[in-house]
Amino acid sequence: MAKKTFKGINPAEAFITKKDTSTVKETKTKDKKDINKELSEEEKERIAMEYLKNRETKSKRVNILVKPSTYDNLQEYAKENGTSMNDIINQAIKSFLSK
Repeated sequence: MAKKTFKGINPAEAFITKKDTSTVKETKTKDKKDINKELSEEEKERIAMEYLKNRETKSKRVNILVKPSTYDNLQEYAKENGTSMNDIINQAIKSFLSK
């Protein structure tokens, strides 16, 4: 099973109540804007809906043939880096296509 990565916005965060941070020292950006500002329920819903609208919902399957040594090397690399072979192949394809 592929290791899941959640880059960008997690739609579940729109429904999670934030803990009280009033006693925690606030972090400020260079222009002194509070980066921990609370989002309104409408903003949370909008962010979640935008994420759901733009994500791909079903993956396509592809069968590939590789040499046994390539397969073994890929499997070893994935274990060493704590990821899946599928993620490595997807990253390689994405990198190739972006050139």
